[in-house]
Amino acid sequence: MADKFDFLKNLLDLTNPESTANLKSLTTLMIIAESILFGLIFIVPLNLLEGVGALVSPLFEYGIPSAIFIIIYFALRTFIFSSDELYYGLPDKNPYAKAFQLYWPSKYLEKKFSLSEDDAKYYWFEKYFNTWRNPDDPRHEQWERTFSRGYACRFVYYMLRTSVILFWISFGISLLQFGLVNYIKLAQFDSHLGIGWRIAFIFGTICLYVLIRSSNRISPNRLTGVWRNFAEINKLHIRWIDENIKSINQLKKLDSRLIQQKTKSIST
Repeated sequence: MADKFDFLKNLLDLTNPESTANLKSLTTLMIIAESILFGLIFIVPLNLLEGVGALVSPLFEYGIPSAIFIIIYFALRTFIFSSDELYYGLPDKNPYAKAFQLYWPSKYLEKKFSLSEDDAKYYWFEKYFNTWRNPDDPRHEQWERTFSRGYACRFVYYMLRTSVILFWISFGISLLQFGLVNYIKLAQFDSHLGIGWRIAFIFGTICLYVLIRSSNRISPNRLTGVWRNFAEINKLHIRWIDENIKSINQLKKLDSRLIQQKTKSIST
């Protein structure tokens, strides 16, 4: 059922899912959008902030909010994809990182030829995979699909993380607000919006989490959604390794052959 009804497919198709830049932008904008919605429902309507809107509105004439938004956008985007919890995360501690790294070709090389982790990554990325970046390379399309599917995994991961964080923050604020207004009688913490809005937001974060999680399972024995797609492309890489590299000596010879081909193509 989850495979037939892919909630994310329609959303990702609105951008060009083959473009990693678009997937990065979509991930960042979705996090910002959810955060803004949270602020409009839980923070802005508080009596405590009454009158602040009149003070802030002149700033719009100078484009200051737009400048702040752009700064937040690029800062958040840089932070998310530089830390990259799926790539750098420990599989033993992060089940999503485990699903992401499950069929890494570099790990396969490491086990097949008893290489160190650094050597395996060096051979795979520097000597093979990164050479496919060349548009003229016959495996260039596979290189592009690997990146797009990897960033689709990141989109799912950060949407799930954002939903969980906003759920607990909104739930905690609701309880705190209820206590401050009804028991301590601090009217300034009351809200202009009815409680129905807060309940709807909390319920919405739960639905979003369940919808995304159910269509993108991370069980090693039954990957679905974006995790399965990423595993499939990595299995193609592993098949290529098995077909082209039979021994450690062949690995080194193939490495030299690639360097020679690259040098020849540059000279011509």
